[in-house]
Amino acid sequence: MTHDYKRYGATTLFAAMDAATGRVISCCQQRHRHQEGLKFQHRNVEG
Repeated sequence: MTHDYKRYGATTLFAAMDAATGRVISCCQQRHRHQEGLKFQHRNVEG
């Protein structure tokens, strides 16, 4: 096993599908916290 793999960070992808239109809504965030999930939900409910 080699030890040359380095992970410099991860990106979180939030995704949802509008069942009425079939449109996929996505958003990438640097962090995966409760606050980011709520921002994604509120942004998509409003508009």
